[in-house]
Amino acid sequence: MANQPWSVDLHSHTLYSDGSQTPAELVRLARTNGVRALAVTDHDHTGGIDEALVAGMQAGVEIIPGIELSVSHAEFDDIHFLAYYFAWRHPALLDRLETFRVARDTRGERILERINEKLAGEGREPISYAAVKARVQGAFGRPHIATALIERRYAPDMNAAFREYLIPCNVPKYYMPAAEAMALIQQTRGLSSVAHPKFITPDRRRLRSVICELRELGLDAIEAYHGDHEAEERLYCIRLANQLGMIVTGGSDYHGFKAAAIPSDGGKLGSLQLPYGMAVRLRRAHLARYPVTLLLCQWPRAAAAALRRAFQTHYQLTGTELQPDASLPHDLFGPSTAALSRVLDLPTAEASLREGVIAAGKERDVRLVEVPWETDIRAEPGGLHRLPGVSSQRFQKTPVERLAHELLHQALLLQ
Repeated sequence: MANQPWSVDLHSHTLYSDGSQTPAELVRLARTNGVRALAVTDHDHTGGIDEALVAGMQAGVEIIPGIELSVSHAEFDDIHFLAYYFAWRHPALLDRLETFRVARDTRGERILERINEKLAGEGREPISYAAVKARVQGAFGRPHIATALIERRYAPDMNAAFREYLIPCNVPKYYMPAAEAMALIQQTRGLSSVAHPKFITPDRRRLRSVICELRELGLDAIEAYHGDHEAEERLYCIRLANQLGMIVTGGSDYHGFKAAAIPSDGGKLGSLQLPYGMAVRLRRAHLARYPVTLLLCQWPRAAAAALRRAFQTHYQLTGTELQPDASLPHDLFGPSTAALSRVLDLPTAEASLREGVIAAGKERDVRLVEVPWETDIRAEPGGLHRLPGVSSQRFQKTPVERLAHELLHQALLLQ
């Protein structure tokens, strides 16, 4: 196990795009490498998220739903947006990703046609598109063709496959306009980060202006830490993020190929040893943009007070204990102009109190997530999300700070 047991990796790929491993294999590797919070960010595809979530529950790894979108902006045709904690089953997102799938398949077929023409000139047998496509579980990518070239021994490794065939025979990708991609991320309640900004342009002045333009569209973060960023590039991105009031994110951009790496394969999963606080800051930003109110239902008073303190310390969530014989505060969910994320403690089973909070939340369009103690088994009313009950045994065995992180993470996963 790595020396940093609570490290974070916010950029990784599975075979649902251009990675080499299943989501479950990726999660097991994350645990082995000491990664506590892992974002699965396949290109233009969400197919691996559910499998990763199941594997994460079994391995004790917090899986952050992610995606990497290829976008265009101004004169740049291949800027990558990373999205986190978004509603990955949202119909609008799935419809848009279907457009990407068709475009990717068409592009892959055209690239392979060009490669087969080159192979014919070399006196080699062509590669069947159907055979390559049959092995694709998610988004079709050039590494799938590269793998076929290696298996046929037309190329010794990934780098050679790209250099000799895929780059000379390339077909331009389809890119979503940056403004459209940002609107889609926000529609699905996600946060956005620009991936590996060094690849946008080496011109620092232009890079800064591009980041500022994207920030105006709603960009939340800059991926300062990346496997291909040198120390000076990381420091520049960190300074830029701080100057613009943006979040700093980072990840290995792990793809998992054991042969020579494909372009931009950052390296070993978790190799950057990023602190767990990076995931905490990401959640804070999500809570600020998309307010959530956690309802602690029928918790023992001391346990609820300890959890509220942990939420306040790590996530700046105001905690309030409500009593059944008192009227609800007028600022229960924050000022009338903008709701705030909160923790409300409902220590009794009084139905009227709970129903009053739910009604007030609906009126303010606040997302409510119930966190019941093990004794709270009431039916879940409409408009309310619920986490599994927290048992007294779990509370006693889990440090309260860690429990707060786990519960907040689970709350953000609810769609």
